[in-house]
Amino acid sequence: MKNDWILKLSIGFTIVGFFLLMPILAFQGEEARPSGESDIKISPFVFAQLEALRLRSGQRAAVDVIVMNKPGVRIRSLPPRARALPLINGYQARLDERQLRALERSQDVHFVALNATVRSTRAEDPGRVRDETRPTLNHMVQSVGADRTGLTGRGVTVAVFDSGIAFHQDLAGRILGSVDFTQSGEVRTGPGGFDPHGHGTHVAGIVAGNGMASSGFYRGVAPQADLLDVRVVGEDGFGQIDNLVAAMQWVIDHKDEFNVRVANLSLGAPPLQPADQDPLCLAARAMVRAGIATVVSAGNFGSIPDYPVVYGAITSPGLEPSVITVGPSDTNGTLTHRDDRPTVFGSRGPTVDGLLKPDLIAPGRRVISTLARGSHLEQVLPDRIHGTDYLRMSGSSMATPFVSGSIAQILEANPDLNPIAVKVLLLATAVKMESPEFDLLESGNGGLNTMIAARAAQSLALPEGVFRQPVAPFWNLSNGERVWAGGAFIWGTRLIVTDLVGDDAPRTSAWADKLSWDGSARWLNLFQSPDHWGQGLFDSDSVQWIDSVQWIDSV
Repeated sequence: MKNDWILKLSIGFTIVGFFLLMPILAFQGEEARPSGESDIKISPFVFAQLEALRLRSGQRAAVDVIVMNKPGVRIRSLPPRARALPLINGYQARLDERQLRALERSQDVHFVALNATVRSTRAEDPGRVRDETRPTLNHMVQSVGADRTGLTGRGVTVAVFDSGIAFHQDLAGRILGSVDFTQSGEVRTGPGGFDPHGHGTHVAGIVAGNGMASSGFYRGVAPQADLLDVRVVGEDGFGQIDNLVAAMQWVIDHKDEFNVRVANLSLGAPPLQPADQDPLCLAARAMVRAGIATVVSAGNFGSIPDYPVVYGAITSPGLEPSVITVGPSDTNGTLTHRDDRPTVFGSRGPTVDGLLKPDLIAPGRRVISTLARGSHLEQVLPDRIHGTDYLRMSGSSMATPFVSGSIAQILEANPDLNPIAVKVLLLATAVKMESPEFDLLESGNGGLNTMIAARAAQSLALPEGVFRQPVAPFWNLSNGERVWAGGAFIWGTRLIVTDLVGDDAPRTSAWADKLSWDGSARWLNLFQSPDHWGQGLFDSDSVQWIDSVQWIDSV
């Protein structure tokens, strides 16, 4: 696999680094970033790859890198055949050791990273559930309450950064445009795109499929949302960081034209450096600042050969504090949450910066969604095809679009919410998982709870940041099981308890019926301005910081 050796090395360094650095890490406000300027300007993986190439060829070698200048420092000139990446104040180029050493001495350079491989986050999942023929997407949408909100994502566009979106009956008429960054970057518009790999079409169906080819059964989360097809992954399921950064720049530049409010990135790159030095994290941060809620997969490195349980393998740009990082859960083929379990493959936290990620989890095992006919995945997964129009897959790739579709519903209910406000709503309403097998580094804030997040968004008054009417913190599944919102949520390395959870209430999902969301939740003043994304959360007097996580015994 491309660059798997880099990923395995980085996972090992992440685990070791976490235990060495955790005692001295301090929470740094809205972005949880370490203070001060690092003396290391070039990733050690750059020199490792340079040496490997030199040993292989026996002569002078050059390595593909991304150079980022310090904020405000203009790039005066580019090396030959370099590619400008203005979104991160940098460029991509192939450089030899002499050129790299010159950059190491430059006062203008912020960091030099490998132009590493990006891959779609589909998981190889050989496991079985009780009933191999059990249909899945239908009960998964029901389990998060997305089918009962009265919302469909109408008027909201989700940009799907993936392998393309092929024509499919379930998506017809709602693909507003298609742009290909694996080749020329030429914009194509029309009723459908091109997906030779098949991954992006499956993801798009979870976000916005309307189920027309299945009489409504395999319906996605936001069946009237629009889509923007942003192709950054090739037929083999792989891409490059520079292409993805350039695509993110294009979407920011055209977000108003297509009304892009949400970005779905069911892909990841090796976590080779902290978020402040990572080109994908910096690009994702720019998308959030531009007003695009950015949802990314946690990765599928929770287990690797010889290491059945791996911590610290959150992939990039899931490291970035401002994005919503999603891990996969296993619903066991049922509607109830009581038998939900962590997947074997889902990446666990913490990040290389010591942050508690993923932010939340969503169904990610054995998800049936739209099939790209003639694609690579149709050829290699014939046993997972359902009928003629659908395909079953697993991975954090599948969990991520559940959240993206839910955000489309939230923004339909309240278009004035900025990306950080959306994130807080999702985190504060997440379902605390009952299974003792889940811990903070697997499930973060808990399971996706579209129902209450959408209710809260509908009731929220702006710019006052209070609710127009109380929002009950629970709802009932069709089997009668009560689903509770969490009310307490992780931000960076801390747990925040809102006024939603009273002093006398247990800090679990088993609250008293009298509890409700009301105007006392003053921390919602952070919703007022996207220019101060997150700042209001930490200035508010109505949040309570606690050092221990009382609803998880294993941490």
